[in-house]
Amino acid sequence: MTVLLLFWTEERGAPPMVGQARIPRSGRTSLEVQTEPSALVRVQVAGSTFGPQRADKHGRVEVPIEVPPGVETAQVLAEAQGRTTARTAALSVPVSSALLAAISPNPPVHGEPCWLIVAHPDAFEPSQLRLELSGGRAELETSAPTRMLYRLEIDDGAKEIAAAVSLRGERAQVSAQILSADDALRGSAPFAAQRFSASATAGGFYAGGANSGAALAIVGSYAFPAAAGRFALDLELGYRSSSLSAPAPGLGSVHSSLSALPIELALRALLFQRGAWSIYGRLGGGILPFNVSAHSDFQPSFAQSGVAVEGFASAQVGYRMRPVELFGELRGGIAPVHTSTLDAQLGGLLFALGARYPIQ
Repeated sequence: MTVLLLFWTEERGAPPMVGQARIPRSGRTSLEVQTEPSALVRVQVAGSTFGPQRADKHGRVEVPIEVPPGVETAQVLAEAQGRTTARTAALSVPVSSALLAAISPNPPVHGEPCWLIVAHPDAFEPSQLRLELSGGRAELETSAPTRMLYRLEIDDGAKEIAAAVSLRGERAQVSAQILSADDALRGSAPFAAQRFSASATAGGFYAGGANSGAALAIVGSYAFPAAAGRFALDLELGYRSSSLSAPAPGLGSVHSSLSALPIELALRALLFQRGAWSIYGRLGGGILPFNVSAHSDFQPSFAQSGVAVEGFASAQVGYRMRPVELFGELRGGIAPVHTSTLDAQLGGLLFALGARYPIQ
């Protein structure tokens, strides 16, 4: 027989990507032959020769053979008294089916699309396949020489969807219990439910005037076991900078730079998830150790440092590309910076792009 291995991705709301592999397996048996007494017997099977074995005084002999997939006959050669005879012997090959059927995702969810995968080691046409479906309707979405992908629409009120497929006498069946949307939400493990994850972001902030610049951050996250991991605590370590170069009429020019290293905690909540898309809300704050330096053509250079405080709220939109989730974040924050010579703002609107990776 031929062993068929079927592989596919499983994403809610997204069609599966399917791959398959064929493994041919030989069968072993002993072929019983009746011939002339004491004859030497050889058996040829698909180009391989087994034996010779000598028949007993009654002309009976058993020859061990190996039979590859798809072979149903063997050639028997017997030598006795200087003569060679040949005949064809039928092999009792067990009937087996290599036709496969699978539902993805399993279990399917009411109101969300699901798919039926049908595969066989040998090529076939859609017209050769017979499909019987209960609990829903099927429409052929994509086809390849050795497999078909059907999009399933679940009937209202159905508790189970079942499919029976047949191809050239082979048959396969598959069924799945259907979850309600509420049950799927309670039992699913969203991306945030990975207990630990790490992310990195890069973007910029703007708080009016010269209060703008680059914003970078790395974030370590812990998802709480409660509520299916929909809430997570983020520890964020960042870097922000802004600079100013301006003329001073009659005096020359002035140049200043401001940099900070934000250390912040935030509570992140999964607000929405559909297929590969997710929306998160974040609320947090922390401290921003900062340093400011300035030099000009008309006064001595100086540097000052201090600590500012920030509070912020943000929204993230993520798209999952296993195992990484890509996301964009829009944040609004207040982070005033005050020294004896400076009034600045490191908050305002911040936009960043990032990637989140689960830590096993």
